[in-house]
Amino acid sequence: MRNLALALLAAIATTAPAQNLTSVYNRDTGASFQLKKVHAYSVVRGPLVKTTTTYLFDNPYTRLTEASFNFSLPTGGVLGAFGYWYKDEFVPGVLMDKQMAWFIYTAITSRNRDPGIMEMTSNESFHAQIYPLAVGYPLRIQLTSISYLEMEYDRMHLSPPGWPDGSPEVEKAWKIDGGGRPVITSDWRAAITVDRKVVNLQNDIYVNVVAERWKDGNVYVAGIAMGALGRGIPRITGLRRFHSVGSSQNSQMDPSIVRFSGIATGPTLTVHQANNAVTVGLGKITPGNDVAKVWAQAEIVNGTPGKLLDFSLKYQVPSQSTALLAVPSTERKLFDEKRKEFLAQLRAEKAKAERRNRLAAQRGGGGSLPPQVNWDRSRGGDPQIMFAARDAEKVLAVLPDGRVLALRALGDGWWTVNFEIPADAPEGSYKVRIVVVRKDGSRREESVVYHVDRTAPTGLASWRGDSLVVTSESGLALVEAYTATGKRLVLSETEPGVYSAEIGKAETVAFVLVKDRASNKGRLACSPRA
Repeated sequence: MRNLALALLAAIATTAPAQNLTSVYNRDTGASFQLKKVHAYSVVRGPLVKTTTTYLFDNPYTRLTEASFNFSLPTGGVLGAFGYWYKDEFVPGVLMDKQMAWFIYTAITSRNRDPGIMEMTSNESFHAQIYPLAVGYPLRIQLTSISYLEMEYDRMHLSPPGWPDGSPEVEKAWKIDGGGRPVITSDWRAAITVDRKVVNLQNDIYVNVVAERWKDGNVYVAGIAMGALGRGIPRITGLRRFHSVGSSQNSQMDPSIVRFSGIATGPTLTVHQANNAVTVGLGKITPGNDVAKVWAQAEIVNGTPGKLLDFSLKYQVPSQSTALLAVPSTERKLFDEKRKEFLAQLRAEKAKAERRNRLAAQRGGGGSLPPQVNWDRSRGGDPQIMFAARDAEKVLAVLPDGRVLALRALGDGWWTVNFEIPADAPEGSYKVRIVVVRKDGSRREESVVYHVDRTAPTGLASWRGDSLVVTSESGLALVEAYTATGKRLVLSETEPGVYSAEIGKAETVAFVLVKDRASNKGRLACSPRA
């Protein structure tokens, strides 16, 4: 039995970095920034670990410089937060519609100001830009990720952060909260002991779960199940909208391991394998966001969230429809100005498109023009495609209007090109085909999808006693009431899609403004109090 366990340990002890910085470079010259310090802090809860890492790089440049970096997460991991330091101020990234984020970023950087932007390039890869770096200050960035532990016979491994190959020796520190369980450390590796030892690898099933109640009232669950050797992949019941993140059954010496997430249908879940089954309670259920984020990431990867932009903003999980924009406090005024300008431009161009479509309908065009006719005449932002293709000789992007753009090589296997998305494009999904041409002449294709959403939210404003109650879509960015005297009152979401605030008896509400996370605004009338 001991030999079996030792063989098992040797076979499985491989982990992917919690956050793996693959390249950090000067976007103009391609020269790499030199890493000086890495400080990480990890907190373990059940089968999940949340790691916040600060990376500090030398900044030798005495003129305006744009820094770019690429990084990846392990399978099943989700980006929890991104931020950087502008001089001595920490600037957190805010998740928003990608089109709006690029419009604001481009407007601010054109004046040599300091924002940072990050976007998802694949389900597990990200690219970020910061321009310009503050002269005389280091480049300092912070990433937070949530990922699964790696299961072994008697322990679960934590993944440390990683950085580009060839970096010189750096100052590194990694503090770990094992969640009440002993931490096993060895150099830049760490693990925690399992909370119940598996006695017989050929009969027992080990289950480790964590559950959190999110603000929508649902209980979200993430877990790891390690089945008995040679008995097949475990099956889990007691969860809806279930996702299996990864499993393995490579040989008789390898256990069947499933990492999973879902929404609880009761206080327990059951793991089935062959003729065996184990039922476990969800334990103490606490309020939180992390488990819901892990589940939402799995929903996005499996392509089941519905309207991607709304879903991404609701759970604050990055997607192909969103970007994280970080703007220092000194530039908030300019940020607000450009945001208003962007929205005004959208309204004007939407009206223009509607007029054009009405003319098309009058001419027998069917009432609508195809989106492609607008693509060439974009006055919108300048988004950047980042694509990893280490085996490529060239990479091409085929736009929806049929134009073909050649991506340029950045080094480290990354390719990039900028292109325009029209600000007046009708709502819907737009697909850019990516064609990778290998050195042997063979090809493979992938795609990047952008979604345009400009529909204003609607709803109903009514009274319940002294409380103004607005019923609309859930996860709105802002719901505010304006009184007859001009006073502004913000309503809070008390349950999904329901917003309320207590209004003084002397106040008369003139109207209610509702705004979604894509910054579309709707205005609701408010009836007098009964």
